[in-house]
Amino acid sequence: MDTASLFITSQLALPTQLFYQVEECEKCPLIPLVTVPAGPHNTSVTVSTIFPTAFALRDVQDGSQICSFNEHFREYGRYNLHINRTVSGVGSSIVKCNLTEEEGNDHYANTPIYVALAIALGWLLLWQVIRWLVVRRQARMELQHQFAVVASGGNSVDSSTSSTDTLSLPPPTRRVQSLDTFRGLTLLLMVFVNNGGGGYWFLNHTPWNGLTIADLLFPWFMFIMGVSVAISMRSSPKKTSLTRMQMMVGILRRSAILFLLGLVINSSGYTSMETLRIPSVLGRFSVAYLVVATCQVVFLKYINQSTIFARWPSLMDIVPFWPIWLVSLAFPFTQVLVTYLLPVPGCPTGYVGPGGLHDNASHWNCTGGAAGYLDRVWLGNGHIYQTPTCKAIYQTQAFDPEGILGYLSSIFLVFLGLQAGRILTLFTEHRQRVIRLIGWGLGLGLIAGILCFFTKNDGWIPVNKNMWSLSYILTSASTGLLILAALYVLIDVLDLWTGTPFFYPSVNSIVIYVGSEVLSGLFPFSWQMPQNHAAQLFMSLWTTFIWWLISFLLYRRKVFIAI
Repeated sequence: MDTASLFITSQLALPTQLFYQVEECEKCPLIPLVTVPAGPHNTSVTVSTIFPTAFALRDVQDGSQICSFNEHFREYGRYNLHINRTVSGVGSSIVKCNLTEEEGNDHYANTPIYVALAIALGWLLLWQVIRWLVVRRQARMELQHQFAVVASGGNSVDSSTSSTDTLSLPPPTRRVQSLDTFRGLTLLLMVFVNNGGGGYWFLNHTPWNGLTIADLLFPWFMFIMGVSVAISMRSSPKKTSLTRMQMMVGILRRSAILFLLGLVINSSGYTSMETLRIPSVLGRFSVAYLVVATCQVVFLKYINQSTIFARWPSLMDIVPFWPIWLVSLAFPFTQVLVTYLLPVPGCPTGYVGPGGLHDNASHWNCTGGAAGYLDRVWLGNGHIYQTPTCKAIYQTQAFDPEGILGYLSSIFLVFLGLQAGRILTLFTEHRQRVIRLIGWGLGLGLIAGILCFFTKNDGWIPVNKNMWSLSYILTSASTGLLILAALYVLIDVLDLWTGTPFFYPSVNSIVIYVGSEVLSGLFPFSWQMPQNHAAQLFMSLWTTFIWWLISFLLYRRKVFIAI
């Protein structure tokens, strides 16, 4: 999987060595791939098809370069590299490297995912058609019932209930179905990606700088948590039955449980407490929730909402909450200062690269700069992630993408989610909500683009999931806001879709996530399959479907488990 075969035929009378480097490895030196003995000789080697690759053929004795070429191989392709010397003039000759692909390589690696998408879209369409037929049948039956009541001389109003009693009831509240759908869809995608994503590189995390869909799922979930905090705490503590102290106890309890569950997931397969990874996905949720929810409880006491709402109604989601904004902005500001100004022994100040082979291997032990240094000093090298996504390409040391410094920017991301939640709770008209969600999404996306120069590696602050850079946080919030706005229009405004089947996992999200992590690799959730994309994609989809089915059954039985 993700490989091709390269057959080398050399007619040279001297031994040579083929070097290579993938394009994804920024400023990396070429590294040896295979030694080709003096010819005539045939050699074969397996090459990766994930990224475009640069090659150079060098003389073994003096290291001089003989020829070079670039190629992006196709999966399961068969390629022939012919190395021979040709006469170019009187008494002179040159070495040519001729790369050709054998005919008949008709394998298309992405075909399984196209088929899976077609099946999924067909399933969703069928689901919507069935729902429409059921709703239409129910409406017809209700109409027939009303006709029958009128014909019998009765009415559909319960005479035992007075108009006064009816008016005294509180208005019905409706969940923001689009938010539940967004949460459930993100959760299912997380399960899919965490179980291999079909083995496709673009459905897994990027090695260092850059972005794939897999890199957005975790921050989207944190963004959604911020929205949920705003909605769940939309009432002032004075208007609830809980005291401020009781609310804080609940926040502390939930944060502690999330942190412990993160350690439980990390303990899978560990052999010693000396190697137990401390940072975790749920640990980051725990700390971010603790900070954001605490700020919401503490500062709402000092906000005179009614006066400010009357003066600035169009800014009532921003101006009244200036103390919370001051606190929230302190987190990314601190992260940026520490990242670019903290001296790190043996590394350039402000270095944010992956170390290892990066920059011609000149900063080998500097993976993550200040972020990696703080984790190694405060947590110890044995308690952080040992196989980061950059290790395969850059040959780096241990680095934790859920490390300490990244907590600061992730907290700010949850605060941005809190802002989206305020838009949904303080503004009552659909138009007001949609315009603000889209406006914030486009604005944050523009700032992120400016910080990274709209490039992958050349900006002030590159988009980097491993370090949770500020541009990455703003990109995640931007896309989260725009997706939420689109789902809100589709589901809550136009009522074109109910969010099924994706909202089912949202009401038991902690069960689905923890269960999928703890039971990963166990039957019937998964089993060994051939190493090709079709088989691996089936396995990833099967695992995701099983957990969706569990969430659906829990929903139908009204079993809702929350922390």
